[in-house]
Amino acid sequence: MSITLDDRDTAFAYTGPWAKMAADSDYDGTSTWTNLSVSTVNISFTGVQITVFGTIAPIDGTGLAGDGPTTFYTVDNSSTKQSYTAVQQADAQYRQQFFQSEVLSSGNHTLQIQYLANTGEYILDYAQIAIIAPTGSTSSPTVVPSTTIISPTTTVSAISSPASGHHSSPTIPIVVGVVGGLIFIGLIINGVIMWRKRKSRAEQIRLDVSAGNVTPFHPEPLQTEERTISTFVMSRETKSTIHLPPPAYENSDSQPTNDTHVVA
Repeated sequence: MSITLDDRDTAFAYTGPWAKMAADSDYDGTSTWTNLSVSTVNISFTGVQITVFGTIAPIDGTGLAGDGPTTFYTVDNSSTKQSYTAVQQADAQYRQQFFQSEVLSSGNHTLQIQYLANTGEYILDYAQIAIIAPTGSTSSPTVVPSTTIISPTTTVSAISSPASGHHSSPTIPIVVGVVGGLIFIGLIINGVIMWRKRKSRAEQIRLDVSAGNVTPFHPEPLQTEERTISTFVMSRETKSTIHLPPPAYENSDSQPTNDTHVVA
């Protein structure tokens, strides 16, 4: 999270000859400039990092052609100073980054800017203050200037609007996942219930057998039907007369005899 301080903010303390100017391309439409080496400005801020932005005048400006302003930047009166020399072009360059500090400890700090050369215009526009240190790097990400000043204790959440025609909704995958999970759980519960029923039946059968509650099966003997064997006895004294047909080899013209065969 970051806040923006305009060049007219009370956090800017100017020393020496500075002049005010205005341009539509400037942040908040204002800027402050100088071209004398005795000019300095101190910026007091609370945060972990500061980035300074300004305007680079065109080559045909008041300075000599091609000469860009050179400035020194010092944080908390440190012995280490960082310099910056602007490169002029045919047209003015707005909202250019002049300086960015290292990540500092969270707290109150002061940045001093000193104009070095007497040629070229140094035009100061605004400063960006990082409240929370960037994760995994020593430099803050590029932040688009905002006209709203946010207090250090305010948390801002930015939500980007999706491009038109590319809306996506996570509702359907969530519903499908929930329904599938419920069906899976139901199958597990049903399987457990069936398993418990079968186990209960098997245990009941074992208990009945061990307790002698099961009546053994004894097959009944087959009932043999009484059969009366009739013996046909032909008395020796009884005699039957049986008439036999004539032999096949005899003449068919022969007549049957009156002989009889007695069967004893």
